[in-house]
Amino acid sequence: MTQTTKAVWRQALGPAWELQLVFFGLCLFAAGATVPLADPDLPIHLATGEWVMKNRSVPFTEPWAWTRPNAPFFAYSWAIETLYYLILVGVGPIGLHLLQGLTYVALGASILVLGQVSGWRPWTTIVIAATHLIVTLGATPFLRPQAILLIATPLVWALVLRARDVERLRWELPALTLVSAAVANTHLLFPLTAAPCVLLLTRLPERRRRLVLIPLAIVVGWFLTPYAVHWVDTYRLYFAPNALLSPPTPIAEYKPGFTMALTAGVSSLLVCFGLLVLPWLVGARYDVRERALYGFLWLAGFTMFALAVRGLVVWWLLVIPCAALAVEALPEPSLATVRTAQRGLVLAIFAAVGMLAVEEARDPSLRAGSVTTRFLPSMNARAIEPIAEWLDCNVRKSVGGRLVTTFNYGGYVPWRLPYLSESIDGRTFFPDSVAKAETYFRPNQAAIPLPPWKTADLAILPVGVPLAGVLDTAAGWRRVAITSQLEGRASMIGLWVTGRWWLRAGNGTLAPGLLPLPHRFDREHACPAPSATTELERSNDE
Repeated sequence: MTQTTKAVWRQALGPAWELQLVFFGLCLFAAGATVPLADPDLPIHLATGEWVMKNRSVPFTEPWAWTRPNAPFFAYSWAIETLYYLILVGVGPIGLHLLQGLTYVALGASILVLGQVSGWRPWTTIVIAATHLIVTLGATPFLRPQAILLIATPLVWALVLRARDVERLRWELPALTLVSAAVANTHLLFPLTAAPCVLLLTRLPERRRRLVLIPLAIVVGWFLTPYAVHWVDTYRLYFAPNALLSPPTPIAEYKPGFTMALTAGVSSLLVCFGLLVLPWLVGARYDVRERALYGFLWLAGFTMFALAVRGLVVWWLLVIPCAALAVEALPEPSLATVRTAQRGLVLAIFAAVGMLAVEEARDPSLRAGSVTTRFLPSMNARAIEPIAEWLDCNVRKSVGGRLVTTFNYGGYVPWRLPYLSESIDGRTFFPDSVAKAETYFRPNQAAIPLPPWKTADLAILPVGVPLAGVLDTAAGWRRVAITSQLEGRASMIGLWVTGRWWLRAGNGTLAPGLLPLPHRFDREHACPAPSATTELERSNDE
């Protein structure tokens, strides 16, 4: 920072402004480091990283699900997924917690950099940084590759602005390429890094060749990836029509944005109403060309959010400069008492943020296990952990098996039960013959869609789903264990196996009756000694 910039910050936050910024960073780090490793997609991210390290390449065909044999699969987030896996192996879960803490700090720091390059007032930078944190952490507070996109996009806005205006280009173009490549290897929405190029058209650079050099530096980064020649196939796979994405979708983040905002109560989604009025707040401060360019970005973000609630992040990333311009128009307080109260309020907010997840950090049920136990407190899936532990102790892993399960539970399987192959998981490109069982259907519907259970070996399902009743009466199947659901309404989860598969994969024979499996907090455990049991009835399979 220049001396002038330091003086402006000193005037805004007082003589101890540098210590206050450090305090803000420490609060963000504490908040991130104490958040549980509960993202429902983290197991698949870790499984991908493990696959990459074992095979020394990236996957191009389906590595896990038995319902997609030899089907295309592109692990576009492979770089950050491999980093997650290496950290877990080398440092343990604490390493991932520390990485998440640094991610929170980087989210705020990226806006600080953009504010400095753009010449925003300190309070504008603080307000935009706070909004950035609200939007991004409201969408995904957990460890997720999306964080790279959320950190990188403000940096690209800053780099494009600097590259446009600086007298002589030095490191700006390589930095743009590096940031663009980092996003292209971690998130499918990497084309968003091209959005800041509108800055080149709102005010043309003095050296016209930068109109080509700056976008070119970004585009080059997009192709510094093993999937460079497969981007068309990747987008065709992930954006193809699918039963899970068709309205009304059962996946919360794909529901219409404004519908969710109106029904979610007080949440980060309320930011959408502020973004909605942005054109009327800043339109008069732009000329015709600027209104057209920024209006296009605003409309693109609006459309994506209207279609799916997860589009709020995209909308925000596209309109950050417009939001900053709106905040810049607000008058600064002139009374010393008001400025003091303003500083105190911001300090209190950041202190509260730092303590948000302290209670969750003390919950033993939310503590991730080591790479040996492979336990993760994944949302919607951690409840099957007692079943996973029982299978670890009672199944010959070398035999493998075809598991029929649900969207929520399946995402946990590639990491937690790598010796099984799931029918479906948290990805959204499974064939309708598999995915339709996860969608809504009319109660008076003549035929209820079921997943492909007839060719499966075992099942892990909520006992209330239609397939559970089918398996309870199907020849050759037996429900052997139950455990309790931990989230949502009180319910039970069952484990079913086929007699034919158990004869090949089971360690011994099964006890009669239904085995209750309680939840435990001790993740480092040894399998209990086998007890006397009776054989599973084989008559239906022989």
